[in-house]
Amino acid sequence: MLKSSNHLSLKLPGFTLLCLFLWGCGTSKNSENTADADKNADKFRSYAVNIEKPKVRFADIFESVEVMQLEETEESLLGAVARVSRTDDKLVFPGYNNGEIYIFSDRGKFLNKFNNTGEAEGQYSAVQDLWLSGDSIVVYDSKKRTLYWYRHNGDYLKSVKMPEGVGHVYPVDKGFLTDMTFAPAKDSVGYKVHFLDGQLQVKNELVPNPNPIAFPMGRNTNSFKPYHGRLTFKAMYDDTTYFLNTDATTPFIQVDFGEKNLWKDESLKGNLMAVMTAIPKGEGVWNYTPYVSSDLIYMTYDISLKKLAAVIDRETGEYLILNTLMKDEKRYDLEPIAWDGDRLMFSMPSDNLAELLGGLEESQWQFAAGATLESVESSENPVLLWVKFKSLM
Repeated sequence: MLKSSNHLSLKLPGFTLLCLFLWGCGTSKNSENTADADKNADKFRSYAVNIEKPKVRFADIFESVEVMQLEETEESLLGAVARVSRTDDKLVFPGYNNGEIYIFSDRGKFLNKFNNTGEAEGQYSAVQDLWLSGDSIVVYDSKKRTLYWYRHNGDYLKSVKMPEGVGHVYPVDKGFLTDMTFAPAKDSVGYKVHFLDGQLQVKNELVPNPNPIAFPMGRNTNSFKPYHGRLTFKAMYDDTTYFLNTDATTPFIQVDFGEKNLWKDESLKGNLMAVMTAIPKGEGVWNYTPYVSSDLIYMTYDISLKKLAAVIDRETGEYLILNTLMKDEKRYDLEPIAWDGDRLMFSMPSDNLAELLGGLEESQWQFAAGATLESVESSENPVLLWVKFKSLM
């Protein structure tokens, strides 16, 4: 049963000094209990999901939606947004397969862009990963196996070539964690993650990869994601998300699709032709991507060439399969990006927005920075959404 979530705020009453003293004496213990509760909440758990469960509409699980329009100018036609890096007052993201990097204010105003694609020094062929480092924008180009540093105006600062082919890169402890899922194994086991130090020397190997799947199709979504001061890793095709650091790995979340997990068929592993036949047939889930908050897991999952979605309550294990179809039977192009507190940030084409909001009460949605539904619909740029979900209990 769905119901709106309520947040209680506790205020310390103005009791006597004795009450304050007793309250203070218990603070340390209460803090320890809270820390223990947080720690326990992040213990490993597996969630069984039946994708044939009846579907619910987005409108049935959205408590509130805030919409931000991305300013459209002759220089800021984006196509789509799938990855966003943030400072306190800026949003930075790559364009859709065009090598351009756009910078907007945190209110959606276009500031500038640059495009350093090419073959010369300081130029990348494509943007696989992007993050902010101090006053710099860092780009990883998987084709050239190179990291590039730029100022926000696009001025080239430096570059470093990775020692081996890497699917994704994430900066950590004056070095880098690298996704090696599809890299050739150096031994019979191989590992999905390498930790490279500041000199790009391999210092540790993490997450064994004994039976690699013979279908090396990567995605632009970085397999490393921050979570409450920790780092998670979810490899392509794997069913488990891990906590990891430079020298240890701990299972965090597993999603079990039962017999609808395509990789239950062991004959597919190591057989590229069989995989290329099975995936288009839609015989099962062949990949999923989770976005984890303290309370919920929002995930997209792939059957054939369709991207579907579900949401899971982490405490109870309750879950909902979402109806991603619009009235014309096309699918909402609702792209999850990252959690922002208790709201999940999405991007969406502007022409999908009216139908999405049409299923909500007007009191459930609002526009930021003076935008309106009319101004959004007249724009070719996608919009950003911050969605708060109802409780699944």
